[in-house]
Amino acid sequence: MQQLPTAQSDCHTTVRLTHYTTDIASAILGVRAQTMRASLCRDGHYFGVRPVKRPNRYLGWPADEIDALARGEVAAFTAPAPREPRPTSAAGVGGVE
Repeated sequence: MQQLPTAQSDCHTTVRLTHYTTDIASAILGVRAQTMRASLCRDGHYFGVRPVKRPNRYLGWPADEIDALARGEVAAFTAPAPREPRPTSAAGVGGVE
């Protein structure tokens, strides 16, 4: 007689999210979503975590980095390269000679 799979063994699949929405990430970290958005706008990251812009216009925060931050670990963050200073005109303000 052939063993048929049971319904219980087939319906329990684990789904691992790769990215969290801002609302979910902020709930995990215990902060307001606006706190994360403000830090992103001001600093370009939230404690070293940078989200990706999703096609549906939402931000996707990397789940593994948010989980690590929630555990108290430091996010793997590399600071952006400093910007080159803008050249100034030798003639003075506005470039009028």
